[in-house]
Amino acid sequence: MVAILIKNSTPHQQLHINTGLQAIALRATCHKTITVCSIYLSPCKACNITELEDLIRQLPPPVLLLGDFNAHSQQWGSNKRSTRGKMVEDLLLKSNISFSLIVAHLPTFTPLQHIFQLSISA
Repeated sequence: MVAILIKNSTPHQQLHINTGLQAIALRATCHKTITVCSIYLSPCKACNITELEDLIRQLPPPVLLLGDFNAHSQQWGSNKRSTRGKMVEDLLLKSNISFSLIVAHLPTFTPLQHIFQLSISA
């Protein structure tokens, strides 16, 4: 499940996106109007680059894309590179997207402890 929490007093509207991915998007205005999209890609479900490109094409710029992509790559500090990590690398290069990564070097889910790490972007 994905969600975006936003203060009621912040002008915003949800965007209707056509995707089979777990994603939600909205336009919000603070000093400037931006699109915020939250996405979760399950490690158990296949995903291809076309699905991500289709999602991004529906988002009016500028876009803040936040999510758990379950993608591993040395480009963002992982000690391994997964197939999905390669796919996300290719997406970033192909789409000419500027990106910034926040990597805590901690897992977002620890199965034996049933603890989730919550990341908040402001």
